[in-house]
Amino acid sequence: MTLPLLRLTGTPYQQGFQHGRALRAAIAHNLDIYFARFEREAKLPPGEALARARRYAGALAADAPAYHEGMRGIADGAGQPLDRIAALNVRYEILYYQFGQNAIGVRGADGCTAFAIAPAASASGHLLIGENWDWIPEVRGALIHATDPDGFQSLGFTEAGIFGPKIGLNAAGNAALGN
Repeated sequence: MTLPLLRLTGTPYQQGFQHGRALRAAIAHNLDIYFARFEREAKLPPGEALARARRYAGALAADAPAYHEGMRGIADGAGQPLDRIAALNVRYEILYYQFGQNAIGVRGADGCTAFAIAPAASASGHLLIGENWDWIPEVRGALIHATDPDGFQSLGFTEAGIFGPKIGLNAAGNAALGN
């Protein structure tokens, strides 16, 4: 499968809006996938998942306002309510918390694999890192090249509807992987 490459520019809201507009259908698809998982695997009806997402969104608005603005942009661009986009962005928090509550009979959480090769061990003398993303193969993703108003850039993979790259690197030489 070929992933779309989005070149996003501007404020977090503007980048989110561009993301939402470009990936509207993929975001709707991912919402269907995750809300089915919330019900099937976490035993959470949609109303409860949305209530939890709203609480997380409130915390993000207070503690990470730029991220919250990016989610709001995605929601507006995709024509989705903010609480549904928030649910996508806090899907791990919703699922893993509930897996802990429903621990009896629940399959262990699984997901991606990451690696790092230290400079001393690589043929190039550079740090090498990588990660596969295979937790939910049906989820649609994209590559994001983002340029902030100050010119700072990042590049990485994200799921459609998730603000910013979740696996990638930035112009400062920092990389992010997550298992």
